[in-house]
Amino acid sequence: MANADSIVSTSMALNLEAQLHLNEGCAINVDLSTNGKNRVHLQPSGDLTYTMSALNGDRVTGRINIDEGFVRYTPPCMSEKNFVFQEGSYVAFNGDMLNPILNIHAVDQMKANVTQSGQNSRLVNFDVALSVTNTLENMNVAFDLSTDDDITVQNELASMSAEQRANQA
Repeated sequence: MANADSIVSTSMALNLEAQLHLNEGCAINVDLSTNGKNRVHLQPSGDLTYTMSALNGDRVTGRINIDEGFVRYTPPCMSEKNFVFQEGSYVAFNGDMLNPILNIHAVDQMKANVTQSGQNSRLVNFDVALSVTNTLENMNVAFDLSTDDDITVQNELASMSAEQRANQA
């Protein structure tokens, strides 16, 4: 019988540390559909460290910078969306591998016909911005809409609330 103040030794204790360095210019591709049409293409850089120990469990620390890339996706009943990642996007790990910190910004450029009262319709280029921030378990997803193509439409968008622009996007 073990004494109450004694520590029982385990037969095996494994400590592991693995480091991953993503060089600039490397590429990561993820197919979101079996035919490869819906996919993510990343050109990341950064460093990750995975540690496993009997005392602290599993941990991942580090940051993946998304230098370039895109997400191409066709939602049901909609045309293809092609969001291009913006500079400064990243995924950071601070311990829990399944709950990273997200700071992802991407833009889909699209054209749409705009008609205002008393005028003919005209084709305007729009930027649909997507922002995904906070942690994976508590994501903030926001859309926004802007244009530099048409000053009238630009002023109309500026007069809208962020929620109204998100609905338009």
